[in-house]
Amino acid sequence: AEPPEPTDGGPALPCAVHGADRVELRIAANVGESTGSLAKVASGGEVSRVMLAVRTVLSQGDSVPVLVFDEVDAGIGGDTADRVATRLAGLADARQVLVVTHQAAIASAANDHLQVEKSVDGDRTATTISTLDADGRVEEVARMLSGAEEDGRTLARTLLARRRGAAREGARS
Repeated sequence: AEPPEPTDGGPALPCAVHGADRVELRIAANVGESTGSLAKVASGGEVSRVMLAVRTVLSQGDSVPVLVFDEVDAGIGGDTADRVATRLAGLADARQVLVVTHQAAIASAANDHLQVEKSVDGDRTATTISTLDADGRVEEVARMLSGAEEDGRTLARTLLARRRGAAREGARS
């Protein structure tokens, strides 16, 4: 049998009787660009967001108990970060989701917030992880927003309250 013709100008993958022997994810990261291998053309943040999209689509049919997303927020902000936060929160309804983030919108969507800090003592670097309480979350989200100034704290409280409200609405649906 002849291999299938490519539909996007990329190389056709050879197929055996039971299907393709190799799978390649291809994306066009921006409008107007040709597709390329995810492994070759995507940044780390883009790979994380593609993984988030794939996991969101497959979430109904799998039983993977823990998902880890590292830097899923790389290169995004504003409305896009908010949409990513909503998707992550949706995945967390049915499994444990761990996210390393620097975006306040994404951090505010978490049920629990761990803070990772590095310190140097002499010639050694130590890393500590602590669970933040409600006040600690406000301070950390404020720091992410504006360096923990009072305006940042006010915005952090608003963002956290909005997320709590969205979680309650989702629970009622």
